[in-house]
Amino acid sequence: MLALNLEELVNNYLIIDCHIHLGSLSDLFIPSDSNNTLISILKRFGVKKAITATHRELSTVNYGFFELIELLNKYEDFLLGYLVFNPNFEDDSLKIIQKYFNHKSIMGIKIHPSWHLTYPFDKKYEKFWNFASENEIPV
Repeated sequence: MLALNLEELVNNYLIIDCHIHLGSLSDLFIPSDSNNTLISILKRFGVKKAITATHRELSTVNYGFFELIELLNKYEDFLLGYLVFNPNFEDDSLKIIQKYFNHKSIMGIKIHPSWHLTYPFDKKYEKFWNFASENEIPV
């Protein structure tokens, strides 16, 4: 019988979790409210890098962005990030994206139409789609 050791198996691969969220969110179950704990769980399962947006980025434009940058600096050996475009604050969101999309740890832009209650083909997205297309930014 072949016995597989999970630790040996996952160490043979580069595992990148491309969709995590860090930070607290009151209406969502998260196994821990500690970013350190969540990152240590990911590492225990062989994840070498993770790409995150923060929960606060979904709700608050400036505060959420600064939280993301803090996390990227604190866990620079492990985390990469998504900026979030919020169509309800389209000008503020777009200014942040225009200024920071070339940051070494930013991998793309996240949109969340259901969270922001705005369809992605709404006029509020128009400037964003144009900018993302012109700059070949993954969304």
